[in-house]
Amino acid sequence: MNIFNSDAANHLMKDLPNSDDILTGKVKTISNHSPSYMYALGMILCQALKEKQDDENIRTFVENFIEFMKENFPVEYQIVFAERATHLLGQ
Repeated sequence: MNIFNSDAANHLMKDLPNSDDILTGKVKTISNHSPSYMYALGMILCQALKEKQDDENIRTFVENFIEFMKENFPVEYQIVFAERATHLLGQ
C-alpha cells in the first residue's frame, strides 16, 4: 500500500498551506498542530528552501522559515527541521 495515495495522506496534503506563502511571510501561523501535519509541512518547507537556494531572496526565505518554525512548532521539531534544511542547503 502506498501511503501517499491514501485518503488520509491526500486529505493532509490538501490542508497544508502553500510553502511559498510561508517562505515569503504571507502565512505566519497554522491552526493544526498534529504531529503528522507538522512533519509533512516541515519536510515540504525544507524541500522548498532547497529549490529556492539560488534565488536572490534566499536570506529572506530562510528568515521566514525560522520565524515560522519558532511560532508554530515545538522545539524538538525546530531542531529536526533546522538540521534538515541546513543539510539540504549545503548540498
